[in-house]
Amino acid sequence: MAEVLRAEYGDALPGGLSAERAAPLLAAVMDGLQLQWLLDPEEVDMPTAFRDFLALLGAGEGHGGGSGEDGRERGPATSRERGPEQGPAGSWAGLILRAPAARRPGALRLRAPRPGAPASGAPGAPFIPTGRVRGRTSSPCPRLAPASSPPYWMSAINSPSARWSYSARGGARARARPGAGHRSPSLYRPAAHTALLAPMRRIRTRRGALVVALLAAATPLCLTAPATAAAPADVTVEEGRLTQTAPQEILRRSGFDAVEREFGHGLARVTGYGEARRYVAGEGRALWRRAVDRAQGRGPDGGDLSRDDDRPLYWARLGMTRQLRQWQPDFGLTASERGALLGSLERGSRGQDSVELPADPDVLRIVVTGFDPFQLDADARRSNPSGAAALALDGTTVRTASGEPARIETAVFPVRWADFADGTVERTLLPHFRSGPRQADLFTTISQGRPGRFDIERTNGAWRGGYPDNARESRTETVPIPAGVPTVRPQPQWTTTSLPYARIVAARTGPFPVVDHTEVTEIPAGGTGPVDRPDGPTPGSTARAGGGGDYLSNEIAYRATLLRDAVRPALPGGHLHTPVLEFGPGNTDPAHGQVTDPDFVHHRIAITEQVRAILTVAASETVAASETAAASETAAARGARR
Repeated sequence: MAEVLRAEYGDALPGGLSAERAAPLLAAVMDGLQLQWLLDPEEVDMPTAFRDFLALLGAGEGHGGGSGEDGRERGPATSRERGPEQGPAGSWAGLILRAPAARRPGALRLRAPRPGAPASGAPGAPFIPTGRVRGRTSSPCPRLAPASSPPYWMSAINSPSARWSYSARGGARARARPGAGHRSPSLYRPAAHTALLAPMRRIRTRRGALVVALLAAATPLCLTAPATAAAPADVTVEEGRLTQTAPQEILRRSGFDAVEREFGHGLARVTGYGEARRYVAGEGRALWRRAVDRAQGRGPDGGDLSRDDDRPLYWARLGMTRQLRQWQPDFGLTASERGALLGSLERGSRGQDSVELPADPDVLRIVVTGFDPFQLDADARRSNPSGAAALALDGTTVRTASGEPARIETAVFPVRWADFADGTVERTLLPHFRSGPRQADLFTTISQGRPGRFDIERTNGAWRGGYPDNARESRTETVPIPAGVPTVRPQPQWTTTSLPYARIVAARTGPFPVVDHTEVTEIPAGGTGPVDRPDGPTPGSTARAGGGGDYLSNEIAYRATLLRDAVRPALPGGHLHTPVLEFGPGNTDPAHGQVTDPDFVHHRIAITEQVRAILTVAASETVAASETAAASETAAARGARR
């Protein structure tokens, strides 16, 4: 920078300073002001404080920019506008960004905080620009850009909705939160060299800001972070979709748009791994409970999005996992510890670790599962009626035909092959399948299936067909059973439902027909190619698709019924496919359509209510079968005594 100062202004610098002495002072002052502005933007008037500093150098405030022809306030005038005799102060932004040091990776980077320093979001937290925003990387110090395309780093900094998270390697990183926009590109005017000043005109003055900035001049400009610090992980494919318009609108219109930010603030206050475990687990459960309460009409609706909507939970969870994945605490976090925290957050926010079946022997206990939205690359607006039903039914009670209460507890699962291979289904269901005072009396796994109808899937196959999941991963193989899980050996190719499908099909449960679906795809014994079988598999055949297909709907049905067969074969259960939830006429184009419409909401509510009715029929049949079995046992005992 000293070379740039000398080249443009010679040795006639304000206050008689040499270029070598002025360059680091100017850089340090601006870095210090920027630090304070980022920590308290409502109290720090960065342009005014900088002009005060210029006054100390003898430049005076008379060299500022004022307003342009378009009425927008500008920063200090450039050297070309004022003439070289007025010194470099007004063009500092342009000079610092053109200086050779600003073009070197790692240059103009503030010191990483010492151990024990507050994390981002806490009072006194430091800011260290790294230029890494939403997976994009730029020089640590932004360059000037055409007015139509401001540097992404500057856009995020000057956005009023920017988020900051501490990184031990690079310091605080800008990351726009849900719903964030960017300042108008017209504010970034290379001719005025005011990229860092002009957007900040709205800030109020705080007395002493200049003193803080001058104290910051003592901070070295380019220091290396601790060698043990780990770089923040990249976001996942699912988390990457959060930047799209539809997820942002869904979060905003449901009141879930602040979840990620609040979770991040809480993480910033965590001081140890034990505390992190408790905090993350509690926040995961709180998100699940908030989504359930909203769906069931408790608490504020948070916006005009229908209460029955399952999508706010899905997108808010991804915001939380993104925060946790990129969190760099001062106390250090190993990869395995971070993985454990992510797993805890996933389980808690899905209701998987809060299935609380009553011990009352007079209450029938039902476990129901649903799924996340999927096929989101084609349309990020999509909802999953099985997930919506899970939220609407969790913790509710239905009455069987004979009047007995039946308690429903629910959980939802990700649409990801890897999680299923890791045992998420078995880990969630096993405690409730085992015999005991709180054992499940009935279970139903639910997913979205075919248009216009419900299906009771009669047969489930041990085959993964490879369709990409929400992480854009594919698996084509026999369904893998995780180690340490009770199972049937050798692994069967097929499992069957034990739901009372005939009675469910015959019952009048709602507007959609319910089908006893028996079709599968198999490779017959001795055969070489797949064959569709409308009436189920033939003996000795190899599965290629169950009644629910060869995707995760079929797989959760297979895993749940296989676990049932290994632990408690008499437990009634199986898989239910709901109708496809479709947007209304005129709202089918994901590029221009609305995130919701009256038909969309009406059909989702209708599906949920019919799921409730189907479960009531299944529960009634379970009670009737239990009473019949008990009567038979009593009669047999009496006969034996005779």
